[in-house]
Amino acid sequence: MKMVPLGTLADVQLGKMLSPKSKTGTSPFPYLRNQDVQWGRINVTGLPTMDFSDKERAKFELRPGDLLVCEGGEPGRCAVW
Repeated sequence: MKMVPLGTLADVQLGKMLSPKSKTGTSPFPYLRNQDVQWGRINVTGLPTMDFSDKERAKFELRPGDLLVCEGGEPGRCAVW
C-alpha cells in the first residue's frame, strides 16, 4: 500500500478559533470543541455557540462524510460527521 499525505486526497482545514468578539455576535451557531469529538462518535448535545458570518458558515459547515480529526488531547482521535 502506498502512503500519501491526506491533503492530496481531501481538503484539510482548521476550524474557526474562538475569540471574545465571536461570543457576542448577532449570528450565533453551535460549534464543536475538541472534547466533543470522541473515538468514532461526536457529541452534539449542549454545544456552545459563537458568531459566524455567512461566508464563515459556508466555509466551516460540516457535511455528511466529513472526517473530524483532533489535534489536541489525543492527537488523531477522529469521527465521521
